Order: sequence, then structure tokens, then C-alpha cells
Amino acid sequence: SYGTLEPDIRSHYSPELGRELRYRLFLPPSYYERLDDHYPVLYAQDGQAQFRDHPDPIDGHSWRMDEALNELYDLSAVQEVIVVAIYTDYDRIELLSPMPDPRYGGGRGAHYRDFLVNTLKPHIDSQYRTRAGMHAKIAPRATSIADLLVNGDRVGRDQNENHRGDDEPRRQEDIF
Repeated sequence: SYGTLEPDIRSHYSPELGRELRYRLFLPPSYYERLDDHYPVLYAQDGQAQFRDHPDPIDGHSWRMDEALNELYDLSAVQEVIVVAIYTDYDRIELLSPMPDPRYGGGRGAHYRDFLVNTLKPHIDSQYRTRAGMHAKIAPRATSIADLLVNGDRVGRDQNENHRGDDEPRRQEDIF
């Protein structure tokens, strides 16, 4: 069985950023069959390129997350998840970078993080059957963030800038 890619691109207002952000949903195969089940959520950046029906505006290819998950579901290799794919194509560097860069700008990463945690996640939890407790926070087993820009290669930076200076790659905690 296959997951369901919702056809609509949705949007939700971010008071943290002062604008709407768009997202799409990919629901697990059993979502409409097992109505008592609740699912972990994966928040994926670059929603504009995640699914087979929308190619990345930069290289013209889709990352095909929906197809990859369906293959993994067929193999029973992963737990079913709800994917919230957030579009980060508009003001991308501004949204995803933790501090301003003199050459590239940016610096609103903390505001974007706050939008994910304080605004979007509670909204998704209220609309879908997620594994959210009454006071749930982003936690490894209930919610994950997929950040495909950790290495910064899309903004043309030298790959060495993606290290803290001690030869260890940056972790998600270092980004936000």
C-alpha cells in the first residue's frame, strides 16, 4: 500500500516571521484505514522539491520522498510517518541561516525554528492524528526535522564553512 500525497499546497501564517509559509502533506498508507492510530511527524525543509510531482526549481528534479517512503513501506523497513514538507524557496537563506552573513544575508533561522515549534507543529497536531501529548515538544520519537541544507552547498559556500573548526560536522543543534 502507498501513502497519500495531499494535492493541495496549504499555508499557515507565521507571527514569528510576519508572513505565510506554504507546506504539503504526505500521509502514511494506513492513515485513512486505522482511524485510532497516531503517527510521528517528519518536518521536511524544501517542500517545493520533495515530491515526485514538483521538480526542484534549481535543478529541475524532484527528490521523490514520497516514492522513497513508499518503497520503504513496502519493505516494512520504516515506521509510517506523516510528512509536512515546508516550502523554503522564498527567502531561503533568510529563513534557514542562524545568523546574518555579510555576503548572503539571512539570520532569521531562530524565528523559523520558533515558527516550526510554536506555530506549525501545534497546528498540525490539532488537524491530524499525530503522536502529540498535551504538552508535547519536538522530541526524537514523535517529531523530526529533516534539513537537507545542513552542508550549505545550495548557497555556494565553501564546504569547509560547514564545520565548527574542530573537524566535526555541524549538528542540527548547531544550526538552530
